[in-house]
Amino acid sequence: MDGIDALIHPRGVGVDAALATVDEVAHTMERKWGIGRLERLVEPDLAAKFVSAQQKLNQAIESNDVAQVVKRAEIMRRGWVALDAAAEAAGASSLPEGTWVVEFKGQRYTVVLEGVDALSVASRAPDPDKVVTMHELMVAWTSFAGLDILQQAKLQFPGAEMTEIRDKKSGKLNDDVPF
Repeated sequence: MDGIDALIHPRGVGVDAALATVDEVAHTMERKWGIGRLERLVEPDLAAKFVSAQQKLNQAIESNDVAQVVKRAEIMRRGWVALDAAAEAAGASSLPEGTWVVEFKGQRYTVVLEGVDALSVASRAPDPDKVVTMHELMVAWTSFAGLDILQQAKLQFPGAEMTEIRDKKSGKLNDDVPF
């Protein structure tokens, strides 16, 4: 493989195609159960087999072995389906659509798209005080005093990401953005 194909498919077209199917199933399950949550809802032996399958798929991807990636991707696809079935059989309840569990600075937060789901999700969340709605995040975002400066920075530097907010009074931030 050379030229534009190498840029578009650095791992190879066959590898990318094989991964597309398993990625679709993985995204579906993560939307249903939350990221990293499904593995914790099933028996430890099934979870261990799933993690082992993930490691073997990653090894196949690293070696760029199309045949192994195809084989391991199919095993992972079946693994996701098995985890889903086992969690449902155990009576686990899935998260509402549009619910994400994210880690930030060592803390786990649950973000709920619809406010109507917040109470239900909080009753099942390990940290109910860390369940926030998308509306609450947008209120905080639009209330941020430096929003105009941040938006200007994002216009000037596409893809830039805010990683920290510092207090000017503390002396930690004493320079102005030059635009």
